Amino acid sequence: MSVAPPLCYVHGRLKRTHAVCTCGRDGLDSMEYLRAAAKKVDENPELKAIHERRMESEKFFAEKDKPPEEKKIPMSEFQLSNLGPLEDYDEKEVETQLALVLEDMKKLQSLKGASYGDSWQEHGEAISIFGNVSRKYSRLKKMVLHGAKGTSDEAKIDTVADLAVYGMLWTTYLSMKDPDAYKAWRKRNGLTDGE
Repeated sequence: MSVAPPLCYVHGRLKRTHAVCTCGRDGLDSMEYLRAAAKKVDENPELKAIHERRMESEKFFAEKDKPPEEKKIPMSEFQLSNLGPLEDYDEKEVETQLALVLEDMKKLQSLKGASYGDSWQEHGEAISIFGNVSRKYSRLKKMVLHGAKGTSDEAKIDTVADLAVYGMLWTTYLSMKDPDAYKAWRKRNGLTDGE
């Protein structure tokens, strides 16, 4: 029975170590094999040192990769950034303003696209697109719920606009990757104009 060496994290990469126990070739069952391997490691200082480093690495990476715990914050501690509702709400005025905002966002994407190219989707949906949306959402959450201030080059409105642009880019991406799903979405939402 040939046994692969144990895995170990070395400089952030998963590699096989040289701590190979060959006693499994003698037809031992798996528990006997593990006990024999552990004994061999304990008896050999070099193997024991490798094993201890491996265990430290595994512990380090397990802690490093563990998602941060969500802190439960009492409502009294929220520093809400709430501008309140629009006064004298007028649907036509909102639609007119929305058209202007959408034009501005289209221009913003053109300007940023000239600098950043296709980086918004370069590594696909899960890494690039979702990653950008997640980053902007996290920043916005800190601003709105925790009273965090924006930076000199990114105020709350910048983050909201970027998030909206990423949402529109994601929708565009999906419309190109899965046209049938996009058509079904348009139909479900009454956007087909008799198509």
